Amino acid sequence: MASRRLAFAVLVAVSMSTAVARQGERETVNVSSLTTAPFQGSDSRVGSSSLTSAGSAIQISAGSALAGNSVALAAFNRAADQWEQFLADPVQITISADLASLGPGILGQASSVQLSTGFNAIRNQMVLDNSTGPFASLTAALPTAATYGVTLPSTGGWTTEPTMYATAANLAAMGFDLTGLLPGGSHASITFSSDFGFDFDRTDGIDPGLFDFEGVALHEIGHALGFISEMDYVDSVQGGGGGPAIAWTTPWDLFRFSANGSNPSNLSQFGSMPRNLDPSQATVNDSISSFLGSNPEVPTSTGVDTGSGDQASHWLNQAALGYYPGAMLPSVAPGQRIDIGLNDLIVLDTIGWDVNYAALPEPGTWAAIAFMGGLGLWRWTSRRCRAATAA
Repeated sequence: MASRRLAFAVLVAVSMSTAVARQGERETVNVSSLTTAPFQGSDSRVGSSSLTSAGSAIQISAGSALAGNSVALAAFNRAADQWEQFLADPVQITISADLASLGPGILGQASSVQLSTGFNAIRNQMVLDNSTGPFASLTAALPTAATYGVTLPSTGGWTTEPTMYATAANLAAMGFDLTGLLPGGSHASITFSSDFGFDFDRTDGIDPGLFDFEGVALHEIGHALGFISEMDYVDSVQGGGGGPAIAWTTPWDLFRFSANGSNPSNLSQFGSMPRNLDPSQATVNDSISSFLGSNPEVPTSTGVDTGSGDQASHWLNQAALGYYPGAMLPSVAPGQRIDIGLNDLIVLDTIGWDVNYAALPEPGTWAAIAFMGGLGLWRWTSRRCRAATAA
């Protein structure tokens, strides 16, 4: 028996967050027969911008309000186009999207279908998918269910079981056959508030007091693609008084280590050292070695209730980092532009997507993005966000 989590994301003014199921709220479906489609092989590239296949397609299924707002729909499609230029997997991802009044303080909300199965089934497919990519050696060193270790809170009665879950879009990129497993046929859904001011055309910058609609769409699509963490579940349980509870893991969690000494410096240590899902401890996403000038250890958020103050499905906030980490930063301010960064792409590459790095802008562009993002101008805070509820 495996389980599906329907994860709801909420955007509030100054904060982007992913609300997770509380203890006991896992919705169960049987995906014990989860199989792989004909495997396409890894196609992550550095030197060529031409795709060897049709690449990934992100289809926006617009509701009536979004369909009736041509500038918003065009901005949403541009966000999807941006992700498409980087993703080479021959899959089609469908995202239902609309505009609606969501209540005070909420910019938007999103949900993604998440499916779970045995740890090794997903781990082995991640290794196979990356067998010829730039991170082939790294993913080959991933622990199996028998060798996986994880640091969890010392209080709360935590145990683990060999179960891994991922977003439906992430599983499709790995090559899993999801026939019959997508409610309504969509991998995810996103709703933006009709009560807030958005800048729908950022070609001339983001107007003061308005939010970057295209950038926020980029961020939410990123969650659908695979930016999720079990640490958010652990954090929510700890914040509610603790367990006993059982911790699973996600593909991204396989690269999450302690920032304070217990993180690997070589492939052998990467395979043997425990991952870290304790929200009270600082963590990093560790890819061991620099790639295209990247920082191999990028700090991550660790949870709203008992962690860093932002949900763990994000990088650490930009003010704490001192640099722009990528589209999966945890918070956004009016006038700030959001763009896909190298850190975002490395994560997607390691968790099962085939990435076209040649589509990245020149390195100097990131300095401009950081400036437009107001580096050092805002110290964002993200406490408890208004919870999205299923309609």
